[in-house]
Amino acid sequence: MKAFILYVILACCFLAISVAQIPRKWPHRKELLGYLIQPKDSIFIQNRKKLESLKGRKCNDSTLVFNTKTKSLEPILIEIKFKRFEKGKHQLHLADTTYKMINNKKIIDRVFIKNRIDGERSFGNDGEIPKKEIKSIRIVWNKKTLFIPKSAYKNLFELDHCAEFMPAEAYLSKTKKYLFIYLNGSIGGGIYAVKWVFDRKAYVTRIVSSNDCTESFDFLDGTAKPCEKF
Repeated sequence: MKAFILYVILACCFLAISVAQIPRKWPHRKELLGYLIQPKDSIFIQNRKKLESLKGRKCNDSTLVFNTKTKSLEPILIEIKFKRFEKGKHQLHLADTTYKMINNKKIIDRVFIKNRIDGERSFGNDGEIPKKEIKSIRIVWNKKTLFIPKSAYKNLFELDHCAEFMPAEAYLSKTKKYLFIYLNGSIGGGIYAVKWVFDRKAYVTRIVSSNDCTESFDFLDGTAKPCEKF
């Protein structure tokens, strides 16, 4: 019983410390926490501008690559490949439409955006059929290939891997135990950003934000300025 109580106390302390990464008075705190897969992921909300930035970014129509060495001279390769979205290979539930009769004619009343692809919420398509999806992610860190399941990226569409504004970024955590990769995506009004987290063995988690009135990467870091009021 004592061991259980100690475990609960330590777990609560850990949660309190991790959530404390986000300033308590930051206006988007609750929203950002709501995007986390699990509460403990808040430990990965860190100001990237204080971390080691990885250079060597290159991209073409189908591939984004970071091929570089860290400050401690560890080689690291990040390769994200993209392909055209093949509608026939997916189950789509993008929107529900209701109708009404006016002068004996059936017309559209309302369209409810669902953004469900293969039974999951999809990002970046805003009720439309995506044009681009991720084919694969490969990371080789200090000559070790990381394990990355398809679940890490399968519902992320229209990522702008060659963006001129807010291009892809990659960083090492202060402890050098984690790798963070940031990307923006959108089609129409479906603006979003993703931050992937990897350790030296595998994919760990991700944070996906659809807040479109702040600088997206700053939002994921918990440092964005408040949204403007209109």
